[in-house]
Amino acid sequence: MNITPRPVTPRLDALLLRCGLVGAAFVFLATAWGCGGTEDTISSTDEPDLEDAMEDAPSIDAEDESADTALPDVPDGERVHVPEEGVLTVEANGLTFGYFEEGEGPLVLLIHGFPDTPHTFDDIRPALAQAGFRAVSPFTRGYTPTGIPADPLAYDARTQGEDVLALIEALGEEEAILVGHDWGAMAVYAAASLAPEKVSQLVTVAIPHPLGVTFDAEFLMNGSHFLYLAQDDAVEVMSANDFEHVEELYARWSPTWEPPTSEYEPVKNVFAAPGALEAVLGYYRAASPVPDPIFMTPISVPTLTIAGRDDGVTPLAFFEDARVGFEDGVYTVVELPGGHFTHRESPDLFLSALLEFLSSQ
Repeated sequence: MNITPRPVTPRLDALLLRCGLVGAAFVFLATAWGCGGTEDTISSTDEPDLEDAMEDAPSIDAEDESADTALPDVPDGERVHVPEEGVLTVEANGLTFGYFEEGEGPLVLLIHGFPDTPHTFDDIRPALAQAGFRAVSPFTRGYTPTGIPADPLAYDARTQGEDVLALIEALGEEEAILVGHDWGAMAVYAAASLAPEKVSQLVTVAIPHPLGVTFDAEFLMNGSHFLYLAQDDAVEVMSANDFEHVEELYARWSPTWEPPTSEYEPVKNVFAAPGALEAVLGYYRAASPVPDPIFMTPISVPTLTIAGRDDGVTPLAFFEDARVGFEDGVYTVVELPGGHFTHRESPDLFLSALLEFLSSQ
């Protein structure tokens, strides 16, 4: 079935236009600071054989569209946060982290991005458990029920990486396989850069290594949310009309995907928690076009990066340019159907690529 990309809403279009002058200044600063792309100097390893992997991979059932009918009618401005069920907690890096866990075996940490929650891995966790892994997906800092740091800017890449490393230790392990999507990808890149001996394998989704990013006009338009979500009125923008902007971002970042309304509910529920939305916007306030020095040393950990062919944020070329951020022979890129949330849009293919990679080392 052909799916027509959803149009940008007038309110989102206005936000994009508003970012124009700021974006131009951002390009100027990025160019002045030397943040453009870098020559591709490192070769890749062979890509996983997805057809072979599909034969052995557990199947993930498609989303049940009928779930929409069970959702409550939430009047504008009246959404109330509902505490999560089945959440475990652990202390790490000065915060209490809530997390979900399934299975036994080598630890796989699944780190979510924005706007998202650990529920983005609800289909992946049981499949990993079935395959013999201990799958853990935490709520990252600021996302209730995980704690909110006192410093509103304590969301930089290095701190995110330190969270991941602290979680490995707090969960009683010496090393882990790391899987990160969106901001979670940045967190696991940072963890692998800070302490490669604690990371046995690295899987990133939708976001390339920072050295692969070129701050050109196309990316500034695609990534304009980096600008307006760092502004003073970002909470108002995100929370209006029952957090409607969450749906607008999904539509823009994954333009060929039409998820059921239930897909957004865990995100909106977290954002309805007192202080949570203001807190998680700290990821954008702390963002900088200048990569942290930790990223200047090539990553030595075997890495699989999964990119969506229709990602409305990240050009596919960035993932090739990102090879400079890795030692020779450790970096593989796989393109899958879908956009920014390819693990949700093409779950069987995603799981096949993931399990093939995990079994290859």
